[in-house]
Amino acid sequence: VPPATRPARSPYSALIPLLVTGAGPIALATLLVARALGAGRVVLTDVRAERVSAATERFGADACVLIDPSADEEVNRRAIADALATPDGLCDAAVECTGFSSSIRNALSLVRSGGTMCCVGLHDDRVDLPLLEANVREVDIRGIFRYRNTYPKVIMLMAAGKLDATPMITHRFDCDTQERLIEGFETARSGKDAIKVMFKLGAD
Repeated sequence: VPPATRPARSPYSALIPLLVTGAGPIALATLLVARALGAGRVVLTDVRAERVSAATERFGADACVLIDPSADEEVNRRAIADALATPDGLCDAAVECTGFSSSIRNALSLVRSGGTMCCVGLHDDRVDLPLLEANVREVDIRGIFRYRNTYPKVIMLMAAGKLDATPMITHRFDCDTQERLIEGFETARSGKDAIKVMFKLGAD
């Protein structure tokens, strides 16, 4: 249940392209919720190829950019701008789900003047950001942390058939043996192709 379901903090609209930085579980859940709440074109980014593939193939992202951590930030920024496919290469809203400084800077720079950037990913206590640029361009920076009061809305969206969370579950394990338990936890820990790992408790 992403905290980005909170309407007062979440800038979703069918009229604007949305940038979601990251393609981990929180970012993918944000994508699903954004779609359910009416977002139009959604572009994701990530540094891992398997997550990029999952975002486009299983979750229906309109585009996903594979970020090169060794490249200059401007190179990655241009790639994201191309994926947004807007005349100016910018978006009206971004949801930052990684917590990494470079990703936050990219999101902030790619939001159009007067737009909104939501920080969902947990970042360090101090982050180097171009705040003068944000101030001059009047970009709103919103923080989202608590999950309080988000569950009822997600349940409502799922009951109405607007939100299908099944793509989040990539693995299922029985708990009948210690070996299977260890395998399940190792799969979840590796994070390679695992998004959410479920354990079956008890008998059918």
